[in-house]
Amino acid sequence: MVILFLPVHYMLWRKFSIWYHLFFLITLAPTMLIGAALKSDTGASS
Repeated sequence: MVILFLPVHYMLWRKFSIWYHLFFLITLAPTMLIGAALKSDTGASS
């Protein structure tokens, strides 16, 4: 997911301020981990 979005994020670098990029990149990994944990929880109960 990160590898696919990096070129797009690079092109948007000049259009958004640094806080946008930092927020996006810092929250990306925890969001994916939470999503994976939720997905595995719902799969185990089926």
